[in-house]
Amino acid sequence: MYIYNGQKITFPIIIDEVRYQVAPDSDKLAEIGVTVVDDPVADERVYMIAGDGTITRRPNGMITPQIWEDIKAWRDARKSAGVFVDDKWFHSDSDSRIQQRGLVMMGASIPPGLQWKTMDGSFVTMTQALAMQIFAATAASDITIFAKAEVCKTAVLAAPEPETVDWRTGWPLTYEESIVPEPEPNP
Repeated sequence: MYIYNGQKITFPIIIDEVRYQVAPDSDKLAEIGVTVVDDPVADERVYMIAGDGTITRRPNGMITPQIWEDIKAWRDARKSAGVFVDDKWFHSDSDSRIQQRGLVMMGASIPPGLQWKTMDGSFVTMTQALAMQIFAATAASDITIFAKAEVCKTAVLAAPEPETVDWRTGWPLTYEESIVPEPEPNP
């Protein structure tokens, strides 16, 4: 890693109106004020660079809130990634949830033969029972996803090195993750 005026830099860079496409030899680097330091970890959320080029690990109190924000973003994205009911994936984004609540409220008044589009683009006939199943699956999915996020948060807070916690595994399956790519044809 290269440091210039206390900032991490990459090449190409312009210093004193000279454009350096690649890093020059170490003597020239020192001459123009660039310091070469080992880059232990590229994650700037975990490590910080002082003005003199020294690299120190941030205190856990600075790392864990950032990781918790990442976990919440992951959790919230998964909430909208679909629910699986009767061999079909149904949308679970905010607009779909509103529509599905409306179907539950309609109950037996759901128009007969109403076609509902699923995440794979196919249609199913919506019924009162199916509307209730989708509603229940969405609630169960939310409970599971939020509980998983809290388990991840607890693990991160308890870890001596929170950045090493693998919190991206063990979540409920999403529609995108459920798609098995078709094998490519042999040429």
